[in-house]
Amino acid sequence: MLKAKVFGFVQGVNYRVYAKKSADLKGIKGYVKNLSDGNVEVVADGTKEALDSFVEDLKKGPMFAKVSRVDYSFSSKDGNFMSFEIVRDSNYLVDQIKAYYRFLANIISNARSSK
Repeated sequence: MLKAKVFGFVQGVNYRVYAKKSADLKGIKGYVKNLSDGNVEVVADGTKEALDSFVEDLKKGPMFAKVSRVDYSFSSKDGNFMSFEIVRDSNYLVDQIKAYYRFLANIISNARSSK
């Protein structure tokens, strides 16, 4: 099992959709979700080869993402997942607003720190 935390510019840029597509292509089960700190969490089950390849995809991210790093670990624990899911807030609209809010907060923070 893989447990990963993806840092950087990863919310509001379709990172979760990207991770799901990659996982589905590799036969990986688990989930991806946005975290309140602006990063993304991934928990996944699959073969070692598939998970290694998946980690490389997580490091790249979709076109508009800017992944600064991926902290990850492997364990033998089985999550018993049936599919790979995008975990959203209880309401889709609230989920999207929170993701874009964190996206804009990240832009503002980066702009201030580059002065």
